[in-house]
Amino acid sequence: DPQPAAQIFAQQLDGPNRCMALMGQGILAARQNKINDAATAFDNALACSPGDQLIMREAGRFHYTKGNKNRGTELLEKAVSLNRNDTMALFYYARSLADSGNNAKAIEYTLAVLRIVPEDAEVHTLLARYYANAGNMFNANLHMAYGALYGNNKKRVEQFFGKAKELAKSPDEKARVERFETAYDDRKEFW
Repeated sequence: DPQPAAQIFAQQLDGPNRCMALMGQGILAARQNKINDAATAFDNALACSPGDQLIMREAGRFHYTKGNKNRGTELLEKAVSLNRNDTMALFYYARSLADSGNNAKAIEYTLAVLRIVPEDAEVHTLLARYYANAGNMFNANLHMAYGALYGNNKKRVEQFFGKAKELAKSPDEKARVERFETAYDDRKEFW
C-alpha cells in the first residue's frame, strides 16, 4: 500500500536505515510511475551508500526498465560484480547485454540465472531469444520448449520440442532432448 509505505520510508530518513529508505522511496515512486521522483530518490540512495549492491541493483533495474539503458547497464554490471548470486541483477544485466547485441554474454549470465531458478518460464524464453539471435536454433527451440513447459502451454511445448528434436545432432544435444522428455513426462500428467 503506497501511503503507509511512504510514511514508513519518510520516518526512516533520519535513522540508521536512511539509505534503504531512500531506495524504498525510489521503488515506490517507480511503481507509481513518478519517474523523476524515482530517479532522484535512487540517485540520493546511491550517494548515501555508493557501494551497496542492493541499491545498485534496484537503481539499475529502474533505469533499465524506464529507458535509461546505459545507466541501468552500468549499475547492473556493478551489482553483478559485487554479488554473482543475485538472480535479479543477473537477469536484468543479461537483458541489457542482449539489448546491446552481446548475445554470448547474455547467454552466459542467463544460464547462471537458470542454475538458481531452473524452472522459470520467463528466463527460459528469454534465453531462447538470445540463442536465436546468436543463430543457435537447437538451443533456441529447446529453451522455448522449456519456457512453454514451465508456463503450462502444452501446444507450444510440442511445437518447439518437435523442432528441437529435429535439430538435435550431437550426442550432447540428443542427451538434452532425453532430459527434456523426462521433464515433459513428469508434467504432462497434469495437463
